Amino acid sequence: MTRAKKRVTYFIGPRESSLLRVQPFAGNVGGGKLLDGAPKEVGISWAWETTKYNPDDEETLGYIQQRVRVGDQLSVRGDDGRSLFHGSAAGRVRQVGRIAEAFGSGGQKSDLVVSAALRCILDEKQYFGGRTATSVEEQGWGLVVLASGVLRAVNVAEQPAFVSSSVLTPPSKI
Repeated sequence: MTRAKKRVTYFIGPRESSLLRVQPFAGNVGGGKLLDGAPKEVGISWAWETTKYNPDDEETLGYIQQRVRVGDQLSVRGDDGRSLFHGSAAGRVRQVGRIAEAFGSGGQKSDLVVSAALRCILDEKQYFGGRTATSVEEQGWGLVVLASGVLRAVNVAEQPAFVSSSVLTPPSKI
């Protein structure tokens, strides 16, 4: 086996740049936030409150129960980049939750999946100012979709660079 000696192109991305600058590399989150699927990262009662953004809470809860599965892809949309949307196999896209304000916002470059669909106990707090779904009041619990992955804004990803071998100096012989 031989090594290439001429016209070699090196890929220098964020990790390699950190190495060259002798700085720690925090991980490839592209300026985003890493969500680990904890309940504090989403608005717990969003799916079971009737609001102008969720006009039929019972339909939303039914959709979550019947169609949302662990590992399904989630997209981030909305004016503030905090609305979580799920796409069904039939091509239907529906909002199933909302990112908590403390965790920022994202965009099209976010890479999120469903980490769980949990039953949460009704505690009479309504975080979005809506009316609680009748089924949630009767059962005493509602469903919440948790998300894990990287929440990225559209314009923050660091672009990799390609550097020709003529720019880099070869390592010295030991």
